[in-house]
Amino acid sequence: MKNGFQNTRVLIDENQKEIKDKIEYTDYMTFNQLTKGNSFGGRVLVPFDHYSAHKRIYFGPNALDKYYPIGCNKEKIKNEPEMEYHMKSLLSVIADTAKVEVWILDKDNMNYLDDSGHLKQVYEKIILSKEEDRPYHEQDIQFIIDQFKKWDRYKTDCVETLFERKKLEKYFGG
Repeated sequence: MKNGFQNTRVLIDENQKEIKDKIEYTDYMTFNQLTKGNSFGGRVLVPFDHYSAHKRIYFGPNALDKYYPIGCNKEKIKNEPEMEYHMKSLLSVIADTAKVEVWILDKDNMNYLDDSGHLKQVYEKIILSKEEDRPYHEQDIQFIIDQFKKWDRYKTDCVETLFERKKLEKYFGG
């Protein structure tokens, strides 16, 4: 399973309007590869007050700052309740194999750990772990997107160069 950045090149008409249902190609850049034993989304099992307090203790006062992608509706994100924002996934996780093992836990399952004293340890492990479905720091995401755009420009230049060579070969009879 992967998480990454997807770039879709759509076709546009002479008036610079997108031609509906016409996609030239779709590229996908992987941010991270998940392997057997990885997990994500565990934060929803931890009571939010506990989660947010400990996240700030371990990672600093800015640990739960909201992420505002370039070109987004900042007001919408700003007005979203903190708990709702931090519990949802912000990146897609895509299975690229025929076999995927998924374990689904809910808060009711956590009650079984309460008596044994392991619940606190589980919460700590969840809080300290990296969440694969949440974005990196903003500057890291922007760097990845910028690299993707450079790669996209390089591919376009290569194709244009190839077409130009074909034209010259045809013109000069090569």
